[in-house]
Amino acid sequence: MAGQLRSKVGFVVSEASGALGDLGTLLPILVSLGRTGQISLTSSLVFGGAFNIITALLYNVPMCVQPMKAISASALASNLSQAEIVSAGMTVSAVVLFLGATGLINVVNKYIPLPLVRGIQLGAGLALFIKGAESVLKASPFYFGGYSWMDNYLVAMLSFMLVMVLYRSKVNPAALILFAIGIAFAAVRMTGTGLPLPKTGLVFPAPAAPSWSQFVSGMLNAGLGQLPLTLLNSVIAVSKLADDLYPTRNHPVASVTSVAVCVGLMNLTSAWFGCVPYCHGSGGLAAQYRFGARTGISITGLGIAKILFGLLFGSSLVLLFQTIPNSILGVMLVIAGLELSACVRDIGVNATPDERSDDYTIMLVTAGGILGFKNDGVGFLMGVAAFFLVRVSRALDNGEKVSLATFVCQDNTATAKSPSADTIVVV
Repeated sequence: MAGQLRSKVGFVVSEASGALGDLGTLLPILVSLGRTGQISLTSSLVFGGAFNIITALLYNVPMCVQPMKAISASALASNLSQAEIVSAGMTVSAVVLFLGATGLINVVNKYIPLPLVRGIQLGAGLALFIKGAESVLKASPFYFGGYSWMDNYLVAMLSFMLVMVLYRSKVNPAALILFAIGIAFAAVRMTGTGLPLPKTGLVFPAPAAPSWSQFVSGMLNAGLGQLPLTLLNSVIAVSKLADDLYPTRNHPVASVTSVAVCVGLMNLTSAWFGCVPYCHGSGGLAAQYRFGARTGISITGLGIAKILFGLLFGSSLVLLFQTIPNSILGVMLVIAGLELSACVRDIGVNATPDERSDDYTIMLVTAGGILGFKNDGVGFLMGVAAFFLVRVSRALDNGEKVSLATFVCQDNTATAKSPSADTIVVV
């Protein structure tokens, strides 16, 4: 009896710990976009929670529901409006839904080069890193008067040290600790300055449709760069990872077409209410599995918590989030950017030295375009151009005839390879 009790307690603790495994990237993005009004916090929490529960019922695995990183990074870097952000998500989702429903997603995977995808991830990750550093620089250097004691460079340094100490921990509560401290500091400051604390109240935003100009702007500035990431890493890699993590279950645990349709329907439903664009992610699934989650129970509990916070507090949380110390928020964004950038570690693993050099060139051109022009679409197009020109140059140098085979990415199977449960890769 005692052994069974310990087993049940251990299961609950493990599922609860795993449910929080992906909050290190979810919280900084929701907080950063929510505090500036670029998304509706109420919608993002409620729909995010609902998608968690639906995903758990569909697959019974801890498949995460996370913001689309490239869109979020572009939105933060370029100060995109709420309408532009949801337009970008709707564009990506419509394409993914079509490809998933028709089965064409497997064909697309064959022709999107891995270096291009990794370049977009690197650019988006570094954009988050830079945004986090800029946030830290807004804090008081080393001044402790007034309320500066809770928002200065020393707080940033201590926060960063905490994250690094717990970085490789099997159960990593760093994001929750920083978030809790940030909320506590914000509440103290609001109370001391007479600002109103969040109040309960069931208020849900009315639906709104973006204009055509906002739709086009969002698609070009953020949607174009997100599309290959979603197709390859948020759909194909998730399906492969689920099979790898659950070898005894019937395969596919989550089919590619099913995941694609799920991602498409999520945002085409929630975008009208200002919700942040959501997708699934292989990195989030790996993180939640690594931290102990094994079934859909973990994300069901997480989903219920999101819905309750969203409905009970909703937009009243915005002022609280705006008061969170820049030093703490900045460190959280830096770590989110670090995790996203770390995805490039698999570039050229099975390639020759010349191929590896070409892959790095394509990746860096793509990332440089995103950072330099602050536009994912420009970076994506620069990466595409670099890919074609490099492939043609390589074929001519080798005395080969330029044909369709020159541009088929035989190494693209790497994009479908999933990260292990011991390696967190954020997508």
